Amino acid sequence: IGVCVFCAVASVAALFIFGGKRNEKQKLTVPFIIALIGVLVIVGGMFLPYITATGEMAEFLENYPEYGIVIEEYDMTANDVKDVPMISIGKIASSAYAEEEQIIFNVILLLFSFFLVLTALFIILKKPIPAIIFTLITCGVFICHSLATKYDFIDADKYTWGISYYITFTAFVTILIGAIWMLVKKIIAKKELKADTICQTEQ
Repeated sequence: IGVCVFCAVASVAALFIFGGKRNEKQKLTVPFIIALIGVLVIVGGMFLPYITATGEMAEFLENYPEYGIVIEEYDMTANDVKDVPMISIGKIASSAYAEEEQIIFNVILLLFSFFLVLTALFIILKKPIPAIIFTLITCGVFICHSLATKYDFIDADKYTWGISYYITFTAFVTILIGAIWMLVKKIIAKKELKADTICQTEQ
């Protein structure tokens, strides 16, 4: 989690550092910002409701004292259990099933955070091909996390998907759009540079 926060801060700083340079990279500013927004949305989404209680679970939590402790081990209240962010899924799984479930979710979350940081790094460096590759890998890890969540919670009719689930997929598309646009801009810039070099040589 701390790494993701650092990633967000570093990305914002990079926006001012790289965006202000008047060189070839200035042409990449718009796609860079688009991809950067996607990363920041994913980071923020990790703290938004990933799953939301529904059915009997929702009714139970509605009738429970608002600040009453539902899961004593983690001091989680009814509000905490009603709208669960991605970073807290492991705690809920540990309470509902077994400690091994928490380990699985935490490992997937760490992998997700790690690959997200690499994605952000290559976006900051304006390296579109590695950014695209690690965006796809990060998305794959997120899908694995979603499948595990679906099996443990969604299929049990206790929870439904929250806003974070949907905006994260949207953010992945946003990153890919920015990275692919960045790649196209770089290819065009190289062709223009090559054409200028040939013209100067002929002269």
